Amino acid sequence: MEKYNRKPLKAFGQILSFQNYEKVAESNKWEFKSKLVFSKKITESNDYCSVAQNVKDAHICYIDSLDNDFIYYLHLLLDSVFGRLIVCDNTVSNGKINGLTSIKTLKEFPVAVVPSDIQNAASKLDQTIGYILEIFKEEEDIQFIESARSFMFELRDDFVLEIYANELFEANGIDIVNSFVSIIKDSEDTDLKALAPKILDSVTNPDSALLSNMRRLRVLIGNIVHNLEQ
Repeated sequence: MEKYNRKPLKAFGQILSFQNYEKVAESNKWEFKSKLVFSKKITESNDYCSVAQNVKDAHICYIDSLDNDFIYYLHLLLDSVFGRLIVCDNTVSNGKINGLTSIKTLKEFPVAVVPSDIQNAASKLDQTIGYILEIFKEEEDIQFIESARSFMFELRDDFVLEIYANELFEANGIDIVNSFVSIIKDSEDTDLKALAPKILDSVTNPDSALLSNMRRLRVLIGNIVHNLEQ
């Protein structure tokens, strides 16, 4: 995988406080356009960032004139562990991510400029994460819901990490991004209701190339941590 250029988020759209958004939204006909909305506090567990049209409860919002794939791609980046650490200015308290969202930090967030197939796959992954959990809530299987949540969050974080640290992945023969892109390309389903179970199967099937690459990454990270502790 090639190394991707990075541009600050402010190069793609506008990052506004809620008050400033209200002043200009109506004249720009933004009410019905998908936006990224941010709450004030960031932790590992809260939904500090989401895709929405309504910004009523937002602390900050981001809006652009690009297509929906891009907004969901951005959400995947920003909602990952990597994204939270960057937006938090690497503020970690007791081993946990804990910080505040600021316009200044969001404006400078380094967005990796990736090809359209990776952007599309990232968009599908981001939309599927929430959708899969909704599907299985109906089953009332709490253990399975938590397992699915864990797998999907792990895939999201691995996917984003490879985009930003692709040289490390290449050097160790780990290819999560292209494995996932292939799953999206090979699927004839575009509707999330049909696509979501296939994506979940790709991270839980023992014979999956994607799962194999994710496991190899866990081993690599474990080895790195072990060497650092020596």
